Amino acid sequence: MQPQWASHDNPQVNLIWDYLKASDLDIDKARKDMNNPTIEAIVEQDKADLRALQITQTPTFFVNGKPLPKFGLEQLKALVEQEVKAAYK
Repeated sequence: MQPQWASHDNPQVNLIWDYLKASDLDIDKARKDMNNPTIEAIVEQDKADLRALQITQTPTFFVNGKPLPKFGLEQLKALVEQEVKAAYK
């Protein structure tokens, strides 16, 4: 479903409402909140943070501010171990 409504270059936000009807979400409130300046400011700050950190995909992991170069459990363990060793030198 996601490729239909959330293409990276052309998101179709309005299509999500049909999927949300099956949830307990207050859709009217969600629609209002979507246009709330406070919510919009939070989303814009999140987007600025993503650009500043050069995050281009999810999930993205950081250990002590260092990005995980390749996603995977073994890679994450290795980065954590590396940082623990560096902390105890």
